[in-house]
Amino acid sequence: MVAINMLLLKLSFNNTKKLNYMLKKITIALTLVAGLLMTVEAQKIKKDQGNVQANFGFDVYRTPGSSFGNIQPSLDLNYFAANNFAVGLGFNYSSGLKTAALEPGVRLYPFGGMFLRTRAFVPTKFNWIDVSAGLGYDWALSDKWAIETNADYYLRSKSTVLRMGIALFL
Repeated sequence: MVAINMLLLKLSFNNTKKLNYMLKKITIALTLVAGLLMTVEAQKIKKDQGNVQANFGFDVYRTPGSSFGNIQPSLDLNYFAANNFAVGLGFNYSSGLKTAALEPGVRLYPFGGMFLRTRAFVPTKFNWIDVSAGLGYDWALSDKWAIETNADYYLRSKSTVLRMGIALFL
């Protein structure tokens, strides 16, 4: 009886392993297809000279220490001065620093929805300035709307910020 139970347990374990392996393969394949489709859709987003991009986002995580208790929304407007190159100005409020800031910056889209950016963090009190460099991606939902994710590194404060938001391309 014990031998039969052990055999059944082994068979069910092997089937579970095979099922998990197959599900993992299917998940990876679907993720790759979804990523490809989003990249193809990102090619349709208008990043041509003269277009405008509006972004609304917030910090998801910040080092050192987590910003989960720190509400930090931002609103940016970017003007494409050339194809795939935008200059912009943002407004940011930090509940942790208890200050608002202006954020002038530039973006370069080398291909698809990926972008490189640099910007300054200038508090409205004008008592200090921080500069960041970052990398991000616009996950296209249509030819005008995208979900935006990015990571910035701030040189003065030596902090990394992960952001998420929504972008509208006009």
